[in-house]
Amino acid sequence: MFKKNSPQLTFIAHGSHIKGKFRFDGDVLLAGHLDGQINSKANVVIEKKGYIKGKLFCIDLQVSGHFQGSVSCQRLIIHNDGTVEGEVWCEHMEIYDQGQFVGVRVKETPSWLAEFRQDNELVDKISSKKSKGDDVDGVLMNS
Repeated sequence: MFKKNSPQLTFIAHGSHIKGKFRFDGDVLLAGHLDGQINSKANVVIEKKGYIKGKLFCIDLQVSGHFQGSVSCQRLIIHNDGTVEGEVWCEHMEIYDQGQFVGVRVKETPSWLAEFRQDNELVDKISSKKSKGDDVDGVLMNS
C-alpha cells in the first residue's frame, strides 16, 4: 500500500488519543484513536487496534480496525478484522471474509466534503474527475 518513494508517513501509535482537524500530505498509519476531520492527499491504513471517528477524505482506505463516520475515498478495503460504520462514498470497495460494513454507500458527493474544498484544492480536482467518470489517478500523479 505504501510506496517506497512516499514523501511522508505519519504514524499514530497505539495508546494515542487525538482530537481535531488534521491534514496529511503523505500516507497515514493509525494504531491509536483519532477523532475529528481528516484530509489526506494519500492513503490511510487503520491497524487492528486503530480507531477513527469522524469525517475522512483520502485516496485509499484500508481498515483492519474500526472506522465510524463519513468517508470519501477512491478505494475502500475492509480486512478480516475491520469494521466500517457510517456513510461511504467510494469508487471501489472490497470486503474480506468477516470484515463488516454497517451503513450506506452513497452515489452523490457528500455535503461535508465542501468543508475540505476550502482547505485542499486537490479535493476539488478529484471530485470533479469522479463526477465526470475520468481517471482519478492522473490527477494524483500530476499534483
